Amino acid sequence: MINKISSNLPLLIAFQIKSVSRIFTFFWRQHPVISGLFIGSIAGMSGSIVTIIYVKWFNQQPSKKEQEFLNRAYSAGYGSIILGSSAEESMRCLVQYAIQASLSKVFKERTWLKLEKDSFSDLEVVSIAISSILFGLYHLFNDFPLNVKLKQVFVTTILGNIVGVVFCKKGLLAAMSTHAIYNCILCKTCSTLQNAKVGFFPNPK
Repeated sequence: MINKISSNLPLLIAFQIKSVSRIFTFFWRQHPVISGLFIGSIAGMSGSIVTIIYVKWFNQQPSKKEQEFLNRAYSAGYGSIILGSSAEESMRCLVQYAIQASLSKVFKERTWLKLEKDSFSDLEVVSIAISSILFGLYHLFNDFPLNVKLKQVFVTTILGNIVGVVFCKKGLLAAMSTHAIYNCILCKTCSTLQNAKVGFFPNPK
């Protein structure tokens, strides 16, 4: 039985990848808000898993200021998180659009990457990358210790690339939905861990 499974393992992996690809494609082709919520949910759950591993297995506790920020954000309610995320994403998308528009006046836009029915031009890729880096560096102004700021820069740069692609192909509403649901899921995860009896996060004194 084990030998049979082992011999068919490549086919099983290929089938799983194809199934996931079909699910992703289905949601990607839906209304922009639905696409954004789907992608944001995946990103949020992935971020939550990484957070749990980082905190529990590497014994990394957040700073007091981080905990206080999480408490304020979660106590303010999901409405405030969604509004804040949407406003932040609107500014990020505006910067991305401005960069691409400026580059298009100097350089000729050419198709660089094709993915089924979607394609990305070289200027789109550059504008996504630059705006994502700027979005990450923007978090250096947060009132946290330097090591926390550097973590935020890394994470938000990755998130910037994700929402940058979404904005590029699905529009502003999809990007705002992605960013908002990501923040809601991650904030809920961190708040739950902080208040859990298993002692993930110590309560700030």
